[in-house]
Amino acid sequence: MPVAADPPSEADFASVYDRFRLTNGVGLAVSGGADSLSLLISFARWRQEHAPGLSLHVLTVDHGLRPEARNEARFVSELANTLGLHHHILTVKQDALSGNLQAAARRARYALMAAFLEDRNLGHLLVAHHRDDQAETLLMRLARGSGLTGLSAMAASQKIDGWSASIERPLLGFGRANLEAYLRHIGQDWISDPSNEDLRFDRVRLRREMPFLNTLGLTPDRLSETAGRLQRSRDALDLAMRQRLVPHLQRYPGLCFSIEADFFRDQHEEFSYLALRALIQLSSGLSHPAEAGQLEALSGRVSECFALNTAGKWTLAGAIVEVKQGRLWIYREAGRAGLETLHFTGKRCRWDQRFVISTENGFLEGDQILPSSSVLPEVCDPISMRDNCLAMPSSARQVMPLLLRDGACVMVSEGGISSLSSDNSIPMLIPARTDPILASLALE
Repeated sequence: MPVAADPPSEADFASVYDRFRLTNGVGLAVSGGADSLSLLISFARWRQEHAPGLSLHVLTVDHGLRPEARNEARFVSELANTLGLHHHILTVKQDALSGNLQAAARRARYALMAAFLEDRNLGHLLVAHHRDDQAETLLMRLARGSGLTGLSAMAASQKIDGWSASIERPLLGFGRANLEAYLRHIGQDWISDPSNEDLRFDRVRLRREMPFLNTLGLTPDRLSETAGRLQRSRDALDLAMRQRLVPHLQRYPGLCFSIEADFFRDQHEEFSYLALRALIQLSSGLSHPAEAGQLEALSGRVSECFALNTAGKWTLAGAIVEVKQGRLWIYREAGRAGLETLHFTGKRCRWDQRFVISTENGFLEGDQILPSSSVLPEVCDPISMRDNCLAMPSSARQVMPLLLRDGACVMVSEGGISSLSSDNSIPMLIPARTDPILASLALE
Protein backbone atom coordinates (compact mmCIF):
# COMPACT_ATOMS: atom_id res chain seq x y z
CA MET A 1 0.00 0.00 0.00
CA PRO A 2 1.18 3.57 -0.64
CA VAL A 3 2.23 5.71 2.31
CA ALA A 4 1.47 9.32 3.20
CA ALA A 5 -0.20 10.95 0.17
CA ASP A 6 1.54 8.91 -2.52
CA PRO A 7 -0.73 7.88 -5.39
CA PRO A 8 -1.54 4.16 -5.48
CA SER A 9 -0.29 2.34 -8.53
CA GLU A 10 -2.48 0.17 -10.75
CA ALA A 11 -0.65 -2.78 -9.17
CA ASP A 12 -1.73 -1.56 -5.71
CA PHE A 13 -5.34 -1.54 -6.80
CA ALA A 14 -5.02 -4.87 -8.60
CA SER A 15 -3.63 -6.56 -5.51
CA VAL A 16 -6.83 -5.58 -3.69
CA TYR A 17 -9.35 -6.36 -6.44
CA ASP A 18 -7.76 -9.77 -6.97
CA ARG A 19 -8.83 -10.77 -3.44
CA PHE A 20 -12.54 -10.42 -4.17
CA ARG A 21 -14.46 -13.28 -5.81
CA LEU A 22 -16.54 -11.21 -8.24
CA THR A 23 -18.33 -13.91 -10.20
CA ASN A 24 -21.91 -12.70 -10.75
CA GLY A 25 -21.55 -9.20 -12.13
CA VAL A 26 -20.82 -5.90 -10.41
CA GLY A 27 -22.41 -2.55 -9.75
CA LEU A 28 -20.11 0.39 -8.93
CA ALA A 29 -21.53 3.12 -6.68
CA VAL A 30 -20.07 6.35 -8.10
CA SER A 31 -21.06 9.86 -7.00
CA GLY A 32 -18.32 11.79 -8.77
CA GLY A 33 -16.19 12.47 -5.69
CA ALA A 34 -12.51 11.62 -5.56
CA ASP A 35 -12.96 8.31 -3.76
CA SER A 36 -15.64 6.89 -6.04
CA LEU A 37 -13.94 8.14 -9.23
CA SER A 38 -10.75 6.42 -8.10
CA LEU A 39 -12.79 3.25 -7.69
CA LEU A 40 -14.40 3.67 -11.10
CA ILE A 41 -11.22 4.26 -13.08
CA SER A 42 -8.96 1.81 -11.27
CA PHE A 43 -11.56 -0.96 -11.32
CA ALA A 44 -12.34 -0.40 -15.00
CA ARG A 45 -8.62 -0.73 -15.79
CA TRP A 46 -8.32 -3.85 -13.62
CA ARG A 47 -11.37 -5.41 -15.29
CA GLN A 48 -10.03 -4.72 -18.78
CA GLU A 49 -6.86 -6.66 -18.00
CA HIS A 50 -7.99 -9.29 -15.51
CA ALA A 51 -11.74 -9.89 -16.01
CA PRO A 52 -12.92 -8.55 -19.39
CA GLY A 53 -16.04 -10.71 -19.36
CA LEU A 54 -17.28 -9.44 -16.00
CA SER A 55 -20.63 -7.65 -16.27
CA LEU A 56 -20.21 -4.11 -14.92
CA HIS A 57 -22.71 -1.27 -14.37
CA VAL A 58 -21.98 2.17 -12.92
CA LEU A 59 -24.67 3.56 -10.60
CA THR A 60 -25.13 7.18 -9.57
CA VAL A 61 -27.93 8.13 -7.17
CA ASP A 62 -29.60 11.53 -7.42
CA HIS A 63 -31.20 12.29 -4.05
CA GLY A 64 -32.91 15.39 -5.44
CA LEU A 65 -31.47 17.52 -2.64
CA ARG A 66 -29.31 19.86 -4.74
CA PRO A 67 -29.95 21.37 -8.18
CA GLU A 68 -26.38 20.51 -9.22
CA ALA A 69 -26.87 16.79 -8.57
CA ARG A 70 -28.25 15.95 -12.02
CA ASN A 71 -25.32 17.62 -13.78
CA GLU A 72 -22.90 15.78 -11.49
CA ALA A 73 -24.59 12.51 -12.44
CA ARG A 74 -24.15 13.40 -16.12
CA PHE A 75 -20.46 14.08 -15.46
CA VAL A 76 -20.10 10.53 -14.14
CA SER A 77 -22.12 9.23 -17.08
CA GLU A 78 -19.78 10.86 -19.60
CA LEU A 79 -16.72 9.44 -17.86
CA ALA A 80 -18.27 5.97 -17.69
CA ASN A 81 -19.06 6.16 -21.40
CA THR A 82 -15.45 7.02 -22.24
CA LEU A 83 -14.46 3.88 -20.32
CA GLY A 84 -16.97 1.83 -22.30
CA LEU A 85 -19.22 1.17 -19.30
CA HIS A 86 -22.97 1.21 -18.79
CA HIS A 87 -24.11 4.06 -16.55
CA HIS A 88 -27.45 4.45 -14.76
CA ILE A 89 -28.89 7.37 -12.79
CA LEU A 90 -31.18 6.27 -9.96
CA THR A 91 -33.51 8.89 -8.49
CA VAL A 92 -34.67 8.90 -4.87
CA LYS A 93 -38.32 9.63 -4.14
CA GLN A 94 -38.52 12.60 -1.82
CA ASP A 95 -41.01 10.96 0.52
CA ALA A 96 -38.22 8.51 1.43
CA LEU A 97 -36.15 11.31 2.99
CA SER A 98 -37.80 11.84 6.36
CA GLY A 99 -36.14 12.16 9.75
CA ASN A 100 -32.35 12.36 9.93
CA LEU A 101 -31.48 13.53 6.42
CA GLN A 102 -28.11 11.84 5.98
CA ALA A 103 -29.33 8.55 7.44
CA ALA A 104 -32.51 8.60 5.34
CA ALA A 105 -30.52 9.40 2.19
CA ARG A 106 -28.19 6.49 2.90
CA ARG A 107 -31.08 4.04 3.37
CA ALA A 108 -32.81 5.23 0.21
CA ARG A 109 -29.57 5.08 -1.78
CA TYR A 110 -28.77 1.52 -0.83
CA ALA A 111 -32.37 0.38 -1.37
CA LEU A 112 -32.32 1.73 -4.93
CA MET A 113 -28.96 0.18 -5.75
CA ALA A 114 -29.87 -3.17 -4.19
CA ALA A 115 -33.06 -3.32 -6.26
CA PHE A 116 -31.09 -2.48 -9.42
CA LEU A 117 -28.62 -5.30 -8.74
CA GLU A 118 -31.45 -7.74 -8.10
CA ASP A 119 -33.25 -6.84 -11.33
CA ARG A 120 -30.11 -7.55 -13.36
CA ASN A 121 -28.87 -10.52 -11.34
CA LEU A 122 -25.66 -8.74 -10.30
CA GLY A 123 -23.93 -10.23 -7.28
CA HIS A 124 -21.81 -7.38 -5.92
CA LEU A 125 -22.02 -3.67 -5.13
CA LEU A 126 -18.60 -2.02 -4.87
CA VAL A 127 -18.47 1.14 -2.77
CA ALA A 128 -15.55 3.50 -2.19
CA HIS A 129 -15.34 3.63 1.59
CA HIS A 130 -11.72 4.23 2.56
CA ARG A 131 -9.48 4.39 5.62
CA ASP A 132 -10.54 7.93 6.59
CA ASP A 133 -14.21 6.93 6.45
CA GLN A 134 -13.43 4.05 8.78
CA ALA A 135 -11.68 6.36 11.26
CA GLU A 136 -14.37 9.06 11.14
CA THR A 137 -17.13 6.51 11.68
CA LEU A 138 -15.37 5.14 14.75
CA LEU A 139 -15.02 8.61 16.28
CA MET A 140 -18.61 9.61 15.49
CA ARG A 141 -20.00 6.48 17.10
CA LEU A 142 -17.68 6.89 20.07
CA ALA A 143 -19.12 10.38 20.57
CA ARG A 144 -22.63 8.86 20.55
CA GLY A 145 -21.74 6.31 23.19
CA SER A 146 -21.88 3.27 20.92
CA GLY A 147 -20.97 -0.14 22.24
CA LEU A 148 -18.74 -2.77 20.71
CA THR A 149 -21.00 -3.38 17.71
CA GLY A 150 -21.15 0.28 16.73
CA LEU A 151 -17.42 0.80 17.17
CA SER A 152 -16.43 -2.20 15.07
CA ALA A 153 -14.91 -1.75 11.65
CA MET A 154 -16.87 -1.68 8.42
CA ALA A 155 -16.49 -5.10 6.85
CA ALA A 156 -14.62 -5.48 3.57
CA SER A 157 -17.49 -7.69 2.39
CA GLN A 158 -21.01 -8.13 3.75
CA LYS A 159 -24.39 -9.35 2.55
CA ILE A 160 -27.17 -6.89 1.77
CA ASP A 161 -30.08 -7.95 3.97
CA GLY A 162 -32.88 -9.50 1.96
CA TRP A 163 -31.04 -9.46 -1.35
CA SER A 164 -28.70 -11.89 -3.03
CA ALA A 165 -25.99 -9.25 -3.62
CA SER A 166 -23.18 -8.30 -1.27
CA ILE A 167 -21.44 -4.98 -0.53
CA GLU A 168 -17.70 -4.94 -1.19
CA ARG A 169 -15.34 -2.26 0.15
CA PRO A 170 -12.01 -2.74 -1.63
CA LEU A 171 -10.57 0.70 -0.78
CA LEU A 172 -10.50 0.44 3.02
CA GLY A 173 -6.71 0.19 2.94
CA PHE A 174 -6.32 3.52 1.10
CA GLY A 175 -6.56 7.02 2.56
CA ARG A 176 -8.52 9.94 1.12
CA ALA A 177 -5.31 11.78 0.30
CA ASN A 178 -3.96 8.73 -1.56
CA LEU A 179 -7.04 8.54 -3.76
CA GLU A 180 -6.94 12.25 -4.55
CA ALA A 181 -3.24 11.90 -5.38
CA TYR A 182 -4.11 9.04 -7.76
CA LEU A 183 -6.58 11.22 -9.68
CA ARG A 184 -4.12 14.10 -9.89
CA HIS A 185 -1.49 11.67 -11.13
CA ILE A 186 -3.69 10.51 -14.03
CA GLY A 187 -5.05 14.03 -14.72
CA GLN A 188 -8.65 13.35 -13.71
CA ASP A 189 -10.83 16.04 -12.11
CA TRP A 190 -13.47 15.19 -9.54
CA ILE A 191 -16.54 16.80 -8.01
CA SER A 192 -16.43 18.39 -4.57
CA ASP A 193 -19.78 17.93 -2.87
CA PRO A 194 -20.63 21.17 -1.02
CA SER A 195 -22.29 19.13 1.73
CA ASN A 196 -18.79 17.99 2.69
CA GLU A 197 -18.20 21.57 3.90
CA ASP A 198 -21.55 21.94 5.67
CA LEU A 199 -20.86 22.29 9.40
CA ARG A 200 -24.40 21.22 10.25
CA PHE A 201 -23.25 17.62 9.77
CA ASP A 202 -21.33 15.79 12.50
CA ARG A 203 -18.93 14.15 10.07
CA VAL A 204 -17.91 17.49 8.57
CA ARG A 205 -17.23 19.05 11.96
CA LEU A 206 -15.23 16.01 13.01
CA ARG A 207 -13.21 16.08 9.81
CA ARG A 208 -12.19 19.66 10.58
CA GLU A 209 -10.64 18.42 13.85
CA MET A 210 -8.67 15.54 12.33
CA PRO A 211 -5.39 17.51 11.94
CA PHE A 212 -5.40 18.19 15.69
CA LEU A 213 -6.31 14.59 16.51
CA ASN A 214 -3.39 13.44 14.37
CA THR A 215 -1.02 15.31 16.70
CA LEU A 216 -2.39 13.20 19.57
CA GLY A 217 -1.72 9.97 17.71
CA LEU A 218 -5.36 9.51 16.68
CA THR A 219 -4.46 9.08 13.03
CA PRO A 220 -6.72 7.37 10.49
CA ASP A 221 -4.28 4.45 10.38
CA ARG A 222 -4.37 3.97 14.15
CA LEU A 223 -8.13 4.41 14.39
CA SER A 224 -8.74 1.95 11.55
CA GLU A 225 -6.52 -0.62 13.25
CA THR A 226 -8.49 -0.15 16.46
CA ALA A 227 -11.80 -0.59 14.63
CA GLY A 228 -10.48 -3.82 13.13
CA ARG A 229 -9.51 -5.18 16.55
CA LEU A 230 -12.91 -4.27 17.94
CA GLN A 231 -14.48 -6.10 14.99
CA ARG A 232 -12.63 -9.29 15.91
CA SER A 233 -13.77 -8.98 19.51
CA ARG A 234 -17.36 -8.41 18.43
CA ASP A 235 -17.30 -11.44 16.13
CA ALA A 236 -16.02 -13.60 18.99
CA LEU A 237 -18.72 -12.33 21.36
CA ASP A 238 -21.47 -12.82 18.76
CA LEU A 239 -20.33 -16.41 18.20
CA ALA A 240 -20.26 -17.11 21.93
CA MET A 241 -23.71 -15.54 22.36
CA ARG A 242 -25.23 -17.71 19.61
CA GLN A 243 -23.72 -20.87 21.07
CA ARG A 244 -25.31 -20.08 24.44
CA LEU A 245 -28.62 -18.78 23.07
CA VAL A 246 -29.67 -21.45 20.57
CA PRO A 247 -30.30 -24.24 23.12
CA HIS A 248 -32.79 -21.91 24.88
CA LEU A 249 -34.38 -20.37 21.77
CA GLN A 250 -37.46 -21.32 19.74
CA ARG A 251 -38.72 -19.71 16.55
CA TYR A 252 -42.39 -19.45 15.61
CA PRO A 253 -44.25 -18.21 12.49
CA GLY A 254 -43.87 -14.55 11.58
CA LEU A 255 -40.33 -14.28 13.00
CA CYS A 256 -41.62 -14.64 16.54
CA PHE A 257 -39.03 -15.83 19.04
CA SER A 258 -39.24 -17.33 22.51
CA ILE A 259 -36.37 -17.70 25.01
CA GLU A 260 -36.32 -19.84 28.15
CA ALA A 261 -35.79 -18.02 31.44
CA ASP A 262 -32.66 -20.03 32.19
CA PHE A 263 -30.77 -18.15 29.49
CA PHE A 264 -31.14 -14.87 31.40
CA ARG A 265 -30.34 -16.45 34.76
CA ASP A 266 -27.20 -18.29 33.71
CA GLN A 267 -25.46 -15.91 31.29
CA HIS A 268 -23.36 -12.78 31.57
CA GLU A 269 -25.51 -9.68 31.04
CA GLU A 270 -23.65 -8.86 27.81
CA PHE A 271 -24.96 -12.06 26.19
CA SER A 272 -28.51 -11.11 27.20
CA TYR A 273 -27.99 -7.66 25.68
CA LEU A 274 -26.62 -9.06 22.40
CA ALA A 275 -29.40 -11.65 22.11
CA LEU A 276 -32.10 -9.01 22.62
CA ARG A 277 -30.43 -6.72 20.10
CA ALA A 278 -30.29 -9.40 17.40
CA LEU A 279 -33.78 -10.81 17.91
CA ILE A 280 -35.49 -7.42 18.12
CA GLN A 281 -33.98 -6.43 14.79
CA LEU A 282 -34.88 -9.77 13.20
CA SER A 283 -38.49 -9.66 14.32
CA SER A 284 -39.17 -5.96 13.69
CA GLY A 285 -37.77 -5.75 10.16
CA LEU A 286 -36.31 -2.30 10.85
CA SER A 287 -32.96 -1.54 9.24
CA HIS A 288 -31.50 0.12 12.34
CA PRO A 289 -30.91 -1.58 15.69
CA ALA A 290 -32.37 -0.48 19.00
CA GLU A 291 -30.58 2.43 20.71
CA ALA A 292 -27.91 1.10 23.06
CA GLY A 293 -29.05 2.89 26.23
CA GLN A 294 -32.68 1.86 25.79
CA LEU A 295 -31.64 -1.72 25.05
CA GLU A 296 -29.45 -1.86 28.17
CA ALA A 297 -32.37 -0.65 30.29
CA LEU A 298 -34.70 -3.22 28.73
CA SER A 299 -32.21 -6.04 29.27
CA GLY A 300 -32.08 -5.11 32.94
CA ARG A 301 -35.89 -5.12 33.25
CA VAL A 302 -36.15 -8.52 31.58
CA SER A 303 -33.58 -10.02 33.93
CA GLU A 304 -35.38 -8.46 36.89
CA CYS A 305 -38.70 -10.03 35.82
CA PHE A 306 -37.14 -13.47 35.71
CA ALA A 307 -35.39 -12.96 39.04
CA LEU A 308 -38.67 -11.93 40.72
CA ASN A 309 -40.86 -14.34 38.69
CA THR A 310 -43.06 -11.49 37.43
CA ALA A 311 -44.46 -10.59 34.00
CA GLY A 312 -43.66 -7.56 31.85
CA LYS A 313 -44.30 -6.14 28.38
CA TRP A 314 -42.43 -3.42 26.51
CA THR A 315 -42.14 -1.93 23.02
CA LEU A 316 -38.72 -1.13 21.55
CA ALA A 317 -37.50 -0.45 18.00
CA GLY A 318 -40.62 -1.80 16.33
CA ALA A 319 -40.86 -5.00 18.39
CA ILE A 320 -42.78 -6.25 21.41
CA VAL A 321 -40.70 -7.79 24.19
CA GLU A 322 -42.88 -9.73 26.64
CA VAL A 323 -42.09 -11.83 29.70
CA LYS A 324 -44.94 -14.30 30.08
CA GLN A 325 -45.25 -17.62 31.91
CA GLY A 326 -41.54 -18.07 32.41
CA ARG A 327 -40.48 -17.27 28.85
CA LEU A 328 -39.44 -14.17 26.93
CA TRP A 329 -41.32 -13.49 23.70
CA ILE A 330 -40.09 -11.14 20.96
CA TYR A 331 -42.24 -10.32 17.94
CA ARG A 332 -43.18 -7.50 15.58
CA GLU A 333 -45.24 -4.67 17.01
CA ALA A 334 -48.74 -4.97 15.51
CA GLY A 335 -49.58 -1.27 15.74
CA ARG A 336 -46.56 -0.02 13.81
CA ALA A 337 -47.10 1.26 10.24
CA GLY A 338 -46.19 -0.88 7.26
CA LEU A 339 -48.23 -4.01 7.99
CA GLU A 340 -50.16 -3.92 4.72
CA THR A 341 -51.41 -6.18 1.95
CA LEU A 342 -48.84 -6.81 -0.79
CA HIS A 343 -50.05 -7.55 -4.32
CA PHE A 344 -47.22 -9.54 -5.86
CA THR A 345 -46.39 -8.48 -9.42
CA GLY A 346 -43.78 -11.16 -10.11
CA LYS A 347 -40.88 -8.85 -9.24
CA ARG A 348 -38.75 -9.74 -6.22
CA CYS A 349 -39.74 -7.55 -3.28
CA ARG A 350 -40.20 -7.44 0.50
CA TRP A 351 -43.28 -7.76 2.62
CA ASP A 352 -43.22 -5.64 5.77
CA GLN A 353 -39.42 -5.38 5.40
CA ARG A 354 -39.26 -8.77 7.16
CA PHE A 355 -39.66 -11.28 4.33
CA VAL A 356 -38.50 -11.59 0.73
CA ILE A 357 -41.15 -12.54 -1.84
CA SER A 358 -39.97 -13.97 -5.16
CA THR A 359 -41.00 -16.35 -7.93
CA GLU A 360 -37.90 -18.44 -7.14
CA ASN A 361 -39.54 -19.36 -3.83
CA GLY A 362 -42.89 -20.35 -5.30
CA PHE A 363 -44.90 -17.12 -5.38
CA LEU A 364 -47.04 -16.36 -8.43
CA GLU A 365 -48.06 -13.08 -9.99
CA GLY A 366 -51.37 -12.09 -8.42
CA ASP A 367 -50.61 -13.59 -5.02
CA GLN A 368 -51.47 -11.43 -2.04
CA ILE A 369 -49.45 -11.45 1.19
CA LEU A 370 -51.23 -9.97 4.18
CA PRO A 371 -51.14 -10.08 7.97
CA SER A 372 -53.49 -12.48 9.71
CA SER A 373 -55.11 -9.48 11.42
CA SER A 374 -56.50 -8.44 8.00
CA VAL A 375 -58.38 -11.71 7.48
CA LEU A 376 -61.85 -12.52 8.77
CA PRO A 377 -61.65 -14.51 12.02
CA GLU A 378 -63.53 -17.51 10.59
CA VAL A 379 -60.83 -17.79 7.90
CA CYS A 380 -57.82 -16.94 10.02
CA ASP A 381 -58.61 -18.80 13.24
CA PRO A 382 -58.11 -22.34 11.90
CA ILE A 383 -54.69 -21.23 10.65
CA SER A 384 -53.52 -19.24 13.65
CA MET A 385 -54.67 -21.90 16.10
CA ARG A 386 -52.59 -24.71 14.62
CA ASP A 387 -50.36 -26.55 17.05
CA ASN A 388 -47.23 -24.57 16.20
CA CYS A 389 -49.04 -21.29 16.94
CA LEU A 390 -50.96 -22.18 20.10
CA ALA A 391 -48.18 -21.09 22.44
CA MET A 392 -47.71 -17.70 20.79
CA PRO A 393 -49.16 -14.54 22.35
CA SER A 394 -52.35 -13.55 20.52
CA SER A 395 -50.81 -10.23 19.43
CA ALA A 396 -47.91 -12.15 17.85
CA ARG A 397 -50.36 -14.18 15.76
CA GLN A 398 -51.81 -10.95 14.37
CA VAL A 399 -48.60 -10.14 12.49
CA MET A 400 -48.08 -13.58 10.92
CA PRO A 401 -48.01 -13.47 7.10
CA LEU A 402 -50.76 -15.28 5.19
CA LEU A 403 -51.09 -16.03 1.49
CA LEU A 404 -54.26 -15.29 -0.45
CA ARG A 405 -54.31 -17.20 -3.75
CA ASP A 406 -57.31 -17.92 -5.95
CA GLY A 407 -59.63 -16.87 -3.16
CA ALA A 408 -58.18 -19.26 -0.61
CA CYS A 409 -56.19 -18.10 2.41
CA VAL A 410 -53.46 -20.37 3.76
CA MET A 411 -50.37 -19.91 5.89
CA VAL A 412 -47.22 -19.67 3.84
CA SER A 413 -44.12 -21.69 4.62
CA GLU A 414 -41.19 -20.20 6.49
CA GLY A 415 -38.54 -22.77 5.83
CA GLY A 416 -40.28 -25.66 7.57
CA ILE A 417 -43.76 -24.54 8.56
CA SER A 418 -46.26 -26.57 6.55
CA SER A 419 -49.47 -24.98 5.33
CA LEU A 420 -53.04 -26.18 5.79
CA SER A 421 -53.02 -27.40 2.22
CA SER A 422 -51.61 -30.79 1.27
CA ASP A 423 -50.10 -29.12 -1.80
CA ASN A 424 -46.32 -29.11 -1.37
CA SER A 425 -45.99 -26.17 -3.76
CA ILE A 426 -47.02 -23.64 -1.10
CA PRO A 427 -44.48 -20.79 -1.36
CA MET A 428 -41.74 -20.14 1.15
CA LEU A 429 -41.04 -16.77 2.76
CA ILE A 430 -37.36 -15.96 3.20
CA PRO A 431 -36.38 -13.71 6.13
CA ALA A 432 -35.05 -10.40 4.82
CA ARG A 433 -32.28 -10.14 7.37
CA THR A 434 -29.42 -12.60 7.25
CA ASP A 435 -28.34 -13.76 10.68
CA PRO A 436 -26.50 -16.92 11.75
CA ILE A 437 -29.08 -17.37 14.51
CA LEU A 438 -31.70 -18.33 11.91
CA ALA A 439 -29.41 -20.91 10.35
CA SER A 440 -29.15 -22.62 13.73
CA LEU A 441 -32.90 -22.90 14.34
CA ALA A 442 -35.66 -25.21 13.24
CA LEU A 443 -39.17 -23.79 13.31
CA GLU A 444 -41.58 -24.90 16.01
